[in-house]
Amino acid sequence: MTNKNAADRLKEAAIKVFARSMFYYPKVFSAVIRRLSGKDGFITESIEGNRRFKNGKFAIFLIWQPKELSWYVKNALDALAEAEVNVIVVANHTLNDATGAELVSQSRWILTRDNTGFDIGGFQDATHFLRKHFDVERLIYLNDSVYFFREGLTEMIQRLATSKADICTAFENWEFFYHIQSFCFSVSRRMLDTPAAVEFWRKYLPVNSRRWAIQRGEIGLSKAIVPFADKIDVIYSPNEIQPFMKDLSLGELISLSGTLPSAIRLRREDHKGARGNEVQGDILNRISGRSQIHTGGFLYRRFLRCPLLKRDLVYRLQYSIYDVEACLRDLGHEGHLHEILSDMRRKGAGTQLSFLKRIQFNDGII
Repeated sequence: MTNKNAADRLKEAAIKVFARSMFYYPKVFSAVIRRLSGKDGFITESIEGNRRFKNGKFAIFLIWQPKELSWYVKNALDALAEAEVNVIVVANHTLNDATGAELVSQSRWILTRDNTGFDIGGFQDATHFLRKHFDVERLIYLNDSVYFFREGLTEMIQRLATSKADICTAFENWEFFYHIQSFCFSVSRRMLDTPAAVEFWRKYLPVNSRRWAIQRGEIGLSKAIVPFADKIDVIYSPNEIQPFMKDLSLGELISLSGTLPSAIRLRREDHKGARGNEVQGDILNRISGRSQIHTGGFLYRRFLRCPLLKRDLVYRLQYSIYDVEACLRDLGHEGHLHEILSDMRRKGAGTQLSFLKRIQFNDGII
């Protein structure tokens, strides 16, 4: 190791310690104090809705829509209705009159809360609410961190709602520790009632940090319930797209690289003389090792018409805005191209944050 490399590593470690000391651990400490004071739930308002189905199928749909309901949220609500799923909308903010009235007609119940613990905190409050007030046979968890396209959406919701598996998930993630990706999955009544699931939701400490929400929330939930699942049903996986790739030429396979995140794209010179099945295997390996909704989202849309697309592809530095535009023009955007691009431009890229926010971004705190 050179002196320069050692100095760079020391600098990175010092910045990480500073970031966590200033912006992470204080939030954890605050959450612990809040818990010790007896504060457990964060629901501020509960409103009964008008849409109900007597079938035991429920969905907790966590939203952040402070101005008005976006087209993708409306798509999700329409698909949930077509699949005859009772929707518990959890808004992590107060609702204006127009949005509240719209949600009343499209949901079984509406819960508003103060965003404590972000999405996993909302799931926690709503899970307790459901267990107390309803007889649940199948429970879907959704949030609006993805765009919901209309094509194929009802079919995906129906699979989540009718799966016989203890856990059914749109996507899984093998990075760091195997876990179910929490923006779209469902569990059976048996799984919901397992001591492990009950204990997780009872003990989970909602902290206002993305790092905590992923490590202790999303991954923590999987650590708690996956060992007790008799069957896990994964809707979108590399094996599902492999048959569509087997007859593609070497050039066609390499051209698919443009739909992968910039950090894992193939380079033509690296595969000079390679056989098609080797390139195919390389592509599938590249998308399977990380968050597959990020690494393979466009491939799943191309081959399986997956109706989900992550909203943070540019913010999390997976793609440039121009890559996203090119992929959507090629694969279809249902008339929402400019809305999607404007949404991503407003969010920006994580590298363009202020210094203090950027060091939090780099450590996953935000």
